Amino acid sequence: KEEELEIEGKKLKISVTPARVKDSKTGKYLDYLPGLKEQKILKTLIKIASEESSDASFYGNSVSPYLVVTTTYHAIQKGIGLSSGKNKYNKGQIAKAIKILQNTNVTILDEQGIEISAPLLSSVVTLGKDLDDIKNNKALCIGLSPIFSKSIALGSFRLYNYQKDMESPDLLTSYLYSKLVHKFTYASNNREYSFMASSLLLEFPTLKKWKRFDKVLTKIEEAIKNLSSTVSKYEIDNRYLENGTSRKKLIDAKITIWGTDEFIKEQIISNAKKEKSVIDTQTLLEIKRPEQPENGSEKEFESYIKEAEEYNKNKDSIKATNIINNIFKE
Repeated sequence: KEEELEIEGKKLKISVTPARVKDSKTGKYLDYLPGLKEQKILKTLIKIASEESSDASFYGNSVSPYLVVTTTYHAIQKGIGLSSGKNKYNKGQIAKAIKILQNTNVTILDEQGIEISAPLLSSVVTLGKDLDDIKNNKALCIGLSPIFSKSIALGSFRLYNYQKDMESPDLLTSYLYSKLVHKFTYASNNREYSFMASSLLLEFPTLKKWKRFDKVLTKIEEAIKNLSSTVSKYEIDNRYLENGTSRKKLIDAKITIWGTDEFIKEQIISNAKKEKSVIDTQTLLEIKRPEQPENGSEKEFESYIKEAEEYNKNKDSIKATNIINNIFKE
């Protein structure tokens, strides 16, 4: 699947190679593209990584970092079920979704010719039984794609109300919520945000399957109404093409949105946290991991132990305040 997107004036070509996953019932291999379920599981993995008690770390360097998190199926179920109070997906569905994410490859090409190609999950390792889990689930060690890890490290993510996104009934609602989070960077109680429906078509090409523009607007308005706890009010100013007759052709619309007091408050807090978080994360990535000597002397091993202790001490002190811990609203 190939799409051309334009986000904030930047044109991107995105190619998605579907995952080939074995069907548990028929034994046949089928092609799958990620959907709402896979997106929610991916965001849940980032949420789990943000928790203070999590076993998550950045590896690599500031040029090519990747985030690794250790978790269980039960923890993923619990995370997704926060918004509804129940497990939305069973273990089998989560396992299949993880396979789809691991085997879906995404290639992004920008106008400068810079190309990034990577699976949505870079690695998935089953560690065995997790004795601390009452359901004795298998622990998973999951590496996030460099695409997401780099964005996290550079502070592209903002303070984010995880539960609100988990309540999204479709991908468009989820995308629109994320768009508002990233756009309300100068939030205030009387500030609105406007965008053209035609620009949303470029950012979210799935809308193009509705050929009539009034149908596109209907879907956008439905998504806005789904965000009742985020949007206090909205206005749609239709734009028509005058053709010299009594019938006017609907060609675009200006959509203006005002955030709720709660949403504005979240964004103001996010603005205050972001700058410090980016600095902390960059420092974390620049801490050099000591290399263990293979056949060194006793003195070399003693030196390595001291360096490793210092490395862990520095890493832990910075990790407590890095960007990961500031992505989601508590």
